[in-house]
Amino acid sequence: MRGVKNQGSCGSCWAFAVTAALECLYTIKTGTSVDLSPQELVDCGGYGQFGCRGGDPAAAFDNIKLKLGISAWRDYPYVGKENWICYPVRYTMGIRNWDFVEPRKERALKAAVAERPVVVALNGNSTAFYNYRGGVFRGPCTTVLTHAMLLVGYNTTVDGDPYGEPAGVDFWILKNSWSTAWGEAGYMRLLRGDEKHGGVCGVMIRPVYPMDPFDLTT
Repeated sequence: MRGVKNQGSCGSCWAFAVTAALECLYTIKTGTSVDLSPQELVDCGGYGQFGCRGGDPAAAFDNIKLKLGISAWRDYPYVGKENWICYPVRYTMGIRNWDFVEPRKERALKAAVAERPVVVALNGNSTAFYNYRGGVFRGPCTTVLTHAMLLVGYNTTVDGDPYGEPAGVDFWILKNSWSTAWGEAGYMRLLRGDEKHGGVCGVMIRPVYPMDPFDLTT
């Protein structure tokens, strides 16, 4: 998995989550790694996207599918603001499809993330969320979806947890784009459960993932 990145002051979490999902899937399918360009999505996202003011991961996957590709970071580097021009560059990889995970179904989300990372939306507006420094996050938070992250796995706490968590607590593992200074080196453990309400912070309401990546560099 590629390292944790930093979106800065631009509200491009959706673009970082999408490119992180694509990078991981590409590595799973090909055994090689690539850094893809969130800046291209910010500048050239198309319908349903608002650059540094937010965006929809599902629409981003659809735009990549329809455009038949996305650029590498090296060809379209991140600047953390909206550019006036969406400039053409060589695409590095594409996807043939994407899909949603059935909402509010923990078993379905566990099955999906066991095969590939999944982009999730959740509520990231609380002070507790911003100031998270480790442990299993339990809130407080609503289920109003304001932030996108990459769901990379799930687990259960065991004895000797470094943050003092008791054994037997089920959690999701999420990768953020706020640098390694946030959370557990850029990651969050989020309490599993509360399926009826869409999971803690709404994590199970709108999960989406890419499918069938293909290489455009050869």
